[in-house]
Amino acid sequence: MPNTRWETKASPTGKAFTRGGGIYRQSAGPRFMFATLLFLLRRGGTSYRFLCEACRMPESKYFQRATISHLLTKLPMLNFPSVRADAVFVRPGRDELGISDAELREPHDTYLRKLG
Repeated sequence: MPNTRWETKASPTGKAFTRGGGIYRQSAGPRFMFATLLFLLRRGGTSYRFLCEACRMPESKYFQRATISHLLTKLPMLNFPSVRADAVFVRPGRDELGISDAELREPHDTYLRKLG
């Protein structure tokens, strides 16, 4: 695991660079991360029904911190022998730094939203 050290000097690029075995961030702005969890379930199976019930809520609650917390607390209760496949994607990955506000505004990330 690298020794992470934060550089607070302003930078025209805002990109990360490595120096002396550590990771340095040239931008002092806020950084973000996101995660995607995927589950392949048999329609009508135990885990399918469990997650359907856990996700049953008004659309107005979708992007709330409490909702994400609620859903994450349900994951250990899944019947994993009934889960056909699963995947987790986290950005930034290991040895990476966060995503800048400017990067989140790029066209390929427009579907992402901040939690309320």
